[in-house]
Amino acid sequence: MIAVSKNPTSALVYWLPGGNAKPCQVAASTLTEQQARRFARAIDKDPPMGNGPIDCPASDGSAAEVYFRFADGTIELADVDLNGCEQVEAPDRDPVGIATFHPAASILLGFAPKTWLADNPELAERQPRSGATAL
Repeated sequence: MIAVSKNPTSALVYWLPGGNAKPCQVAASTLTEQQARRFARAIDKDPPMGNGPIDCPASDGSAAEVYFRFADGTIELADVDLNGCEQVEAPDRDPVGIATFHPAASILLGFAPKTWLADNPELAERQPRSGATAL
């Protein structure tokens, strides 16, 4: 199971566009300490995906690579699939979450740069309406 160590001080996010994005460009943003901790706790609460076959909706490949930073200088990576089989993965750990709209993915989308969301309209439509603030 994936979990994020306690108390990240920030997170660097690379926003990877889906196949339908116009233009097809990667964006980068930094989550504040509060945003990074909120997203880390959402990951920690997600159940493991489980074993066996999974039927997922089609995915356009939209994703985010999140690099959590800690006061001692360590970094932890979490890969987030933002549609299709929405899940959070990390090296050498079992993925968590699967849903039509995954809670951790929803929180992360709330922090997406507005310019990136404008180029990925299908994800902009799924951005949370309250409780999260875009950068």
